Amino acid sequence: MDLPGFDHLCAQCRRFGLTVDLIPQTGYAPATEATLGSTLDPYLKELLSRWNGGRLWKLYLYGGDGSPNELIGINRDLRLVSDDLPELAELVLFGQIGNQATHLAVVPSVAGADGYQSVVLLDLNEEIVLVPVASNVDRSFELLGSYLDLLDLRTGNIQEGEMDLIFPWDVTDLIARDKDLIELIKQRAFDKYVRGGSDSNNFLNRITGGH
Repeated sequence: MDLPGFDHLCAQCRRFGLTVDLIPQTGYAPATEATLGSTLDPYLKELLSRWNGGRLWKLYLYGGDGSPNELIGINRDLRLVSDDLPELAELVLFGQIGNQATHLAVVPSVAGADGYQSVVLLDLNEEIVLVPVASNVDRSFELLGSYLDLLDLRTGNIQEGEMDLIFPWDVTDLIARDKDLIELIKQRAFDKYVRGGSDSNNFLNRITGGH
């Protein structure tokens, strides 16, 4: 299976001299049905069969058994403290952005006929914020790669540009290119999960053009 979005993000990181530190895998991907209650997303299964977690820029990818950040263990731990967000038990977190409690997660209940699961951003830093950002895992990597390009175009310095262009709130035009995601939002597929009040609602309105 090809992972063009992931390959693009890797290429962007190398282009801008950002961290690319992936842990080699031996063809193993964790089984999540019994432990997390859902089949592992096909893109995640392919990714974890290649890499046992690691880091791309500020994205820390969770891995399988023996990785520094083990996907099943992290999800189990977070589900134990999910009283304020029961729906957290329905998500599978696969990466953390920066050193904050900001995660990328798939939503197994929002999957297409092909089995690919949509991606949300979950922010647990202060109040709980949860918004959809991509129709599948590989598109979330493509989105991050495009975000890095925008940061570079904005200032010529990615680290400085982050203060001017905050992910994902200031890149709704990039997210709006994901037509499959837009259709899911219009079908209200994420209504059960979205958190963050008016800020999140405004974010969704910007993505969908107010429809």
